[in-house]
Amino acid sequence: MLAKFLETCDYENGYQQALLDVKNWFEHHSIALKSLRMYNQKNIEMLLNVMCKNAETFQKQGEDMDIYFDNEKKKITSVRVKK
Repeated sequence: MLAKFLETCDYENGYQQALLDVKNWFEHHSIALKSLRMYNQKNIEMLLNVMCKNAETFQKQGEDMDIYFDNEKKKITSVRVKK
């Protein structure tokens, strides 16, 4: 029973930290995102997908993780993390 409680606490703490990391990343990169016009559903989904695919890197670097944007004719075509 105690093990289950500790496991639940670890999960809750990890989940909260993950949400804080994502929130802080968006706060620290908001000016760049605005200038690239990245605040729409499609682009936010691209950003979140790249964060999910690179979860280990994001876990280690948190809000300091660098995400690179590939664009064509002022339109973002892909988002990637340079490892």
